[in-house]
Amino acid sequence: MRASLRRGRAALHDAVAAVARRAPGQRALLAAVLVLLVAGSTALGLGAWLATTAQERALVAGLASADAADRTVRATASLVGGDASAGVGRARAALADALAPAPVALVLRLTGPLRALPAAGAP
Repeated sequence: MRASLRRGRAALHDAVAAVARRAPGQRALLAAVLVLLVAGSTALGLGAWLATTAQERALVAGLASADAADRTVRATASLVGGDASAGVGRARAALADALAPAPVALVLRLTGPLRALPAAGAP
């Protein structure tokens, strides 16, 4: 086991020595690769940034220029049991998140189930 450990350390030492001998001669190549890597990643990041902001700006501009009828969203939600006001608040928040960054004006219409009325004169 100790012999294999010594061989491993010797191999590592030889590899480091080889890299140390070659490094001064390859300094220009390493610098060129580093410059190319930085320039490429900068260009890629800039392209991604422009693509995402341009898409959002186009969406907002398109919504601003569209007719009101084209900007109407109709959603239906059913609340079964529980607190209706909490359900309405959650529905408002979900719609506002889904339609962001466009401005949202919500109009609510609440309905309930039909209930039978007691007959006249019934207890």
